[in-house]
Amino acid sequence: MSDSQRLPDSQRLARVLDEAALKYLERFDASIAKLRTLLLRKGRTLAPEGTSRDELEAAVTELVARYQRSGIVDDARFAEASIRSLRQRGLGERAIVHRLSAKGVEAGTAREALGRVDADQAEPELEAALRFVRRRKLGPHRTTAVTAKERRKDLQALARAGFSYEVAQRALGAEALDADAF
Repeated sequence: MSDSQRLPDSQRLARVLDEAALKYLERFDASIAKLRTLLLRKGRTLAPEGTSRDELEAAVTELVARYQRSGIVDDARFAEASIRSLRQRGLGERAIVHRLSAKGVEAGTAREALGRVDADQAEPELEAALRFVRRRKLGPHRTTAVTAKERRKDLQALARAGFSYEVAQRALGAEALDADAF
C-alpha cells in the first residue's frame, strides 16, 4: 500500500487537489474563480471514490482560501498582468474589464488594477487605441485610400475593442473623420 492510499479520504482529496493546483499554477497565473473552477472539474475525476460533491466543494474552498492567504493566487496581481498584455494588444478599458470579468475578476478589482497599470501614462486609452490602429492597419495606416465606408468599419473595430467614439476619432485622426464618416 502506498503512502497516499493509507491516508484518510479527506487528506487524499486535499493532496490530489493541491498537486493539481500547483501543477496548473506552475504554468499559468489564474484568477481565484478560474482556480476554483479548475479544481472542481479536476476533483470530480481525481477524487477518491465515494467523495461527495459537498466534500469536494469544501476541500476546494479551503485550498483556494489557503492559496489566497499565502498570495499564490491574487486577483489584483492577475488583473495587472492581464491588463499589461491586453493594453499592448491595443484594447480599451471596456474590453479589458469585460475580459477580466469573464475570467472571474470582479469589475471593481479590474478597474483598480487598470488605474495602477495606467498611472504612468498621460492618455492610456488613446495610446492603446493608436497601437490597435497601427496593428490592424486602420485609418491612416491603410495602404489604400480611405473611403467613408472604411472609416465606419474602422470606428466599429475600435468600438469592439472597447474604445469610446471620441477616442476612436482621435486615434484615426480627427481631421480624417469629417461629416461623411456616418
